Amino acid sequence: MRTGSSDQLGQAPETDAEHCAWAEDFARDLSDLADALREHREILENEGGQHASVMAGLDEAAEHLSEAASSMSDHLQDYLSAYEGVREVAEHTDGKLPGGDPNGTYWANTR
Repeated sequence: MRTGSSDQLGQAPETDAEHCAWAEDFARDLSDLADALREHREILENEGGQHASVMAGLDEAAEHLSEAASSMSDHLQDYLSAYEGVREVAEHTDGKLPGGDPNGTYWANTR
């Protein structure tokens, strides 16, 4: 599993581009965890001797991780679509939005 912006869950992204990169990394990390859990489950199944409820729990956990990864990817697509117009304005105004904080830098670095 990679290390990246998703390792810093307590820190809010400072720019639009950081938010997008964080969401992509986090979705990928969740998906990687689901894949690793499935691989681990397969190893345990091949070794034998595991209780059926343990195996079912691993399957369920992997499925939940996959669903979370999908939800994060959906969030990113929704976010990109919802703020597309804002990005266009920000690109033409050096990241300063009309009526926005004149000292704000969130939109200075867009995706």
